[in-house]
Amino acid sequence: MATLQLQEGILIVRLHGNLDLENHQQLRAILSDILDRSDAALVRIDLSRVTNISSSGFGALVDFSRRLPEQRSLILANLSRACSQVLSLLNLAPFFRIEESRSPASPQMAD
Repeated sequence: MATLQLQEGILIVRLHGNLDLENHQQLRAILSDILDRSDAALVRIDLSRVTNISSSGFGALVDFSRRLPEQRSLILANLSRACSQVLSLLNLAPFFRIEESRSPASPQMAD
């Protein structure tokens, strides 16, 4: 369901598979563990490999976002098609900071 990687002060959480009513408690436990054990200033949740997500899955992400201390940030990144559709249907896009995927051919911005 999830792999975690700390990279340059950013906690990258890669979710995969189905995030729905059947396993949203497992997702909530993973996210709660992140709150308890990580002090990374930025949590980036990669949703590119999520095949299905329900309102319960997004509910876990909303709860995590609300529980995240003010000095920490959350980004939802690389939303799969399923995630984008449900996010739009639930009208949650304004609630999250979304990072679109970058294609390998897209130009990189200079620092």
